[in-house]
Order: sequence, then structure tokens, then C-alpha cells
Amino acid sequence: MAGGFFGAATFDGAHLFSATAIGDFNPPSLSVCDPSNPRDTPIQEPSLHAFTAASGAVRWEQTANQSFAPTSLAAGVVLSSSVGLLTLLALHAYDARTGQLLARFPLPGSGNSGATPVGKMIFIGSGNSSDGTGGAVQAFTLP
Repeated sequence: MAGGFFGAATFDGAHLFSATAIGDFNPPSLSVCDPSNPRDTPIQEPSLHAFTAASGAVRWEQTANQSFAPTSLAAGVVLSSSVGLLTLLALHAYDARTGQLLARFPLPGSGNSGATPVGKMIFIGSGNSSDGTGGAVQAFTLP
């Protein structure tokens, strides 16, 4: 199975933010694990989540952000990289309060490492885990 939460979540003192992985299937056949369960799908959505820690209530969710990487948070911005199933390979920046997509930073490979904010820059490693394609450390400058 490749579904569920893989990378570490991030916490702002009141809310928990985390992405889920690609979906729930049975390698090598790629059939779903439990065909009788309508939520047991090869690509799980929503794939990025914000929860209120005290109650467990869903604050907001987003789609097309399947990720194996840790989720990061800085200055009210949630950073999560995608494995590129439903969108281009990218690091996504979301407003932590609303979940609105603020920016998309293209990556040459899957962003399987957590984004590291440093001042007005963000650093992230990328690369295909099977053969290293797109392997690089990316640095982005924020406005």
C-alpha cells in the first residue's frame, strides 16, 4: 500500500498540516487493496490536509498534492511538494489559514525532501527515487 500519511506533519501550535501519499494499491498488480471500499482508490483525494489539533476537525483540504515528503510551515505558509501524479512536479505554497494556493515552484524531479525556509529563500531536494532523474537541490527566492 502507498496511501496514507508518509512524510512528517508540521504544527503551528493550533493546527496540524500534512499531505498524503499517492493512493492505496497492492503492488505489483496495482489493484486496490479492498475493492468493496469506495474510499480505497489508487489515487487518494483530498491529498493535503489542515486539522484543528484540539478537536481534530478538518480546517481545509486541497487536491492534487500527493507527497511522500515532510510538510513545512513558515510565516503562515504551508509548503508541500508533489510527486507529480495530477500536476507537474512542484513545490506548492498554501496560505495556512485558508488553504489557498499561493505559489507553485516547478521541480526537475519528485520533491521527496521537506522544504527548508531560510530567511527569504526556500531550499528543497528533488529527484526520482528509482533512478535519480531530476536530482538537484533547488533554491527559490521569495518576494
